[in-house]
Amino acid sequence: MVEHSCDVAIVGAGPTGLSLALFLAAQGVRTAVIEQEAETVVQPRAVTLDDESLRAFATVGVLEAIRPLLLYGYGTRFYTGDGRKLAEVSANATRFGYPCRSGFSQPELVSLLARRAKDSAQTTLLFNGAALSAVDRGEDVLLEVSGSSGESSISARYVVGCDGANSTVRSQIGVTLDGSSHAQPWLIVDTINSPDDARYSRFFCGDPRPYVVVPGKGSRMRYEFMLLPGETAAEISTCRSYSGCCRVGASSGTLTSSGLPSIASIRALRSGGAADA
Repeated sequence: MVEHSCDVAIVGAGPTGLSLALFLAAQGVRTAVIEQEAETVVQPRAVTLDDESLRAFATVGVLEAIRPLLLYGYGTRFYTGDGRKLAEVSANATRFGYPCRSGFSQPELVSLLARRAKDSAQTTLLFNGAALSAVDRGEDVLLEVSGSSGESSISARYVVGCDGANSTVRSQIGVTLDGSSHAQPWLIVDTINSPDDARYSRFFCGDPRPYVVVPGKGSRMRYEFMLLPGETAAEISTCRSYSGCCRVGASSGTLTSSGLPSIASIRALRSGGAADA
């Protein structure tokens, strides 16, 4: 039995799915957003919005609400491994009327987008619902959803897969994920209460290891370190030096720690060694 009908069913309540729902709602299109988790993401993920993203949010009237969440406009600097500056992009660089790069926290952004979508008469949010299958019946698409209260069906003119790398929708329609990731594994460390207040992302190239520092709103900071041969993310991320308040991820998986990396740990990684265990 069809329990819900809409113009467009959107699978995935991440930034892409929620933004699409807001864009369609602005055009009077009825949508249902289906998310398998109980809430929007709480782990740090993306940390940068470009100028075209800000312009898109402005068109649907959410930019002013988002702006207090942003490190509005930051530049980029490139350095040699020993700290000599190679090139710089100004923090004041703009295109289309907005900064080229602004820092943000994905959990904060998607939470705001979800609240805006919930307030829209055109949008229905369905959490705790995993999309099982999508069947094209010609006049509509029937989406089968499994939720905490059992299975249900949604009838929609279109179904859009915004459900990430392991997309159920993409596999249903036989679309492959092209491209590749980095050949080298990287360790990602997101911190709060950082003493580093530079308004530039910094790319350090070459020996002893490449690493990146990306600023965020307030005292947030992201560090990305390429692992050296013989190192593993698990070994580094479980060092006692990481006991505090951060989340740690790497290309080989996602690890969660209750720790804020100490300045000594960050310096050790920058210099090519692992943090003290």
